[in-house]
Amino acid sequence: MNEAAFWTKVRGALHRPPRWVARKLTDAFTAGTPDAFYVIDGVVGFLELKYLQEWPVRPGTLVKVGDGVTVEQRRYLDMLRAAGARAHVLLGVEREWFLLTPDQVPESNRLERWKLRAPNVPQGSFDDLPRLGIVLSQTLEPGA
Repeated sequence: MNEAAFWTKVRGALHRPPRWVARKLTDAFTAGTPDAFYVIDGVVGFLELKYLQEWPVRPGTLVKVGDGVTVEQRRYLDMLRAAGARAHVLLGVEREWFLLTPDQVPESNRLERWKLRAPNVPQGSFDDLPRLGIVLSQTLEPGA
């Protein structure tokens, strides 16, 4: 699987018209535009998608956040959050997902595995990916 296939899975879980809508964003002119937006029961937000096919072999090896959150992507997400929007990095690793705020992703784009498992990081498996919509719409405050 790659990031495009990850998006297909995410969209399948988040796109249930008329109350749940998820769309890919494309903007060839503005660097850093998030990959997708969603509207879930009236809650609007943005997602930057990252995907890794497998976990590092050694548990102590830092986990790379996909191909990395660029400076432009980080600025765009921070701008949206400052304006009161919900904006997150959705990291998929193998068959698991992790919803991160931009400040939870270090500039090095590498995280200790335990930080992904922390209680303040919404997470789940691809089997419960539809729960992501509930997490996005109900448990997070705008800008959180």
